Amino acid sequence: MSLINPMATASAITNTTAQVLNRDSRNQNLRPDQVITATVEEGGLERVLLNLQGKKQWVETDIPLATGQKISLQPVDDSGGRQLLLQPGLLDDYLRRVIHLVGRALPFHEFATVLPDFADHLPEHTLLNQLLAPLAAREPPDAHWLAQLSTLLGLNFEKKLAHQTGRLQDNLKGVLLRHAGHTPDRHSHAAELLQVLEAHQLFQAKLALNGLYYLPLPLADSGWGYILFDLPQRGERQDDKEPRTTTIRVCLSLSALGPVTAIINCAPAGVSLRLEVLNPDALSHLQQQRHAIEQALAPWRVQAVHLFAGTEPPERQLLQLLTAQSKGVVNARI
Repeated sequence: MSLINPMATASAITNTTAQVLNRDSRNQNLRPDQVITATVEEGGLERVLLNLQGKKQWVETDIPLATGQKISLQPVDDSGGRQLLLQPGLLDDYLRRVIHLVGRALPFHEFATVLPDFADHLPEHTLLNQLLAPLAAREPPDAHWLAQLSTLLGLNFEKKLAHQTGRLQDNLKGVLLRHAGHTPDRHSHAAELLQVLEAHQLFQAKLALNGLYYLPLPLADSGWGYILFDLPQRGERQDDKEPRTTTIRVCLSLSALGPVTAIINCAPAGVSLRLEVLNPDALSHLQQQRHAIEQALAPWRVQAVHLFAGTEPPERQLLQLLTAQSKGVVNARI
């Protein structure tokens, strides 16, 4: 993520580590309209020391920062208190290093062959059962699996590490960081997966700046894809009398159908689905299977299913989003 939390000043924590977690923003004198240039005096993964306008300040961060880096920050206030919003420039620098990984599927097949060797370090094979079992079964995962997917993958690993919450080894990134270098064979597969996983973390952080939530989807048969939906705006309040309409975009690259974009519109009047495919043969196949699709969607009370030819490959859509300067990129057409 791109939010870093102010903590106690450096002078207050010289002699004790416990006081690092004692947040105190009274001595910052930072205005919400400011953009502050800071220098990273001590880099780190989850906690770094910044020089803010001549004052040394410890902060928590979800993005690793290196000693000597110059960064731009803007103070913001939310329900969690005063935070410092990392301006896009630094995040864009990170993105340029991994942009070539757009369209790269999470290489579970290779890593799955060595992940069981880590089982003695995993409590009751929790990660194997929760993360890989639905993929191995080749059946549609349930909603609970999707809801837990970000945590299982470790996309929020640094946030959990900073707040010392949960079991850090019960996610894929925690396992990779701990065991990637045990043997050369493991290292090659684990390092590749770790690189792709961290690229998705950066994609998620970048799109969050544009008000979008991004979740990569691990798929069987070397397919890949992701889910996108609008994040609530800062300070937004929802009137109970006016239920919010939510649009979810699912972009997929499937071995049988090719590029597929599913646009799900969840409105008070009901749910509708628009399926867009690139391949005309795929559209013909979907039209032949329309009745079966509608029956499969019946439990979700989908009121209408629309099939169309014409969509962009998911990697091209993602590249456009990562380089876009405007919001409102989730298409709500039905």
